[in-house]
Amino acid sequence: MIKEAIEKIEAMAAVEEFLMDGRRYMSKQIIPVKEPEIPSLGLDTLRGFVDYLKSGFDGAEIGYFPSANPEPVGRTFLQVAIMVDSPTVVSAFLPVAGPWKTRIKVCTTGWPQRQFPFGQFLTQEDFVIKALAMFQETDDFHKVMELAGKIVCADEAELTDNGVSQAVTVKRGFKQESGRILPLRPVLRPVRTFTEVEQPASEFIFRMKSEPVALALFEADMGKWEMEAKLNIKAFLEAELPGVPVFV
Repeated sequence: MIKEAIEKIEAMAAVEEFLMDGRRYMSKQIIPVKEPEIPSLGLDTLRGFVDYLKSGFDGAEIGYFPSANPEPVGRTFLQVAIMVDSPTVVSAFLPVAGPWKTRIKVCTTGWPQRQFPFGQFLTQEDFVIKALAMFQETDDFHKVMELAGKIVCADEAELTDNGVSQAVTVKRGFKQESGRILPLRPVLRPVRTFTEVEQPASEFIFRMKSEPVALALFEADMGKWEMEAKLNIKAFLEAELPGVPVFV
């Protein structure tokens, strides 16, 4: 009871401002009432992202690019900037404005991530299906697919009989029917970013396990593809939206 009374008195107390070491302080926390913000629009393609910014659908200020178009008389516009957050996420925002210095995000586009499960061993059939659906064709890709499709797990037995005793030697492992040799680090182009831009090529390590046959691809470029993908997105946006600053 006493505690509640004290808290109520403190809540009713006037807010005081004071200086300490040259900095301004308040005697209690104050929650600001911010101006209404534009709800951010969610998209899933770069083309839709570009078309929306060009349309000026939610206000002409969003579709104005000052270095590319003269500002019409009698109309007010605001410039937008773009941030390539990752190979799969891009956002557009307005300049910092208002008394609270807020940065409003106008729209965001996120590529729906349907990437190949790197680093996981898959059955032979699952590996082939996912690879065919999620990789662009290259010379090394054809070599990987040919090898993956023609590998079987075989047991070989060798019988030795000298008339006195018998010996059986069993060898277990992979049997490569194609006779092809796979490069140590095949260079492949999986689909890992927006399809409107070129997919980065990078090195992978191909591994197999037996009983049953399982195949896997491991990324081997230390994430370099991510920067290449972001730069490809930046180049695409700069070509489509001249005058709009694009940050990576």
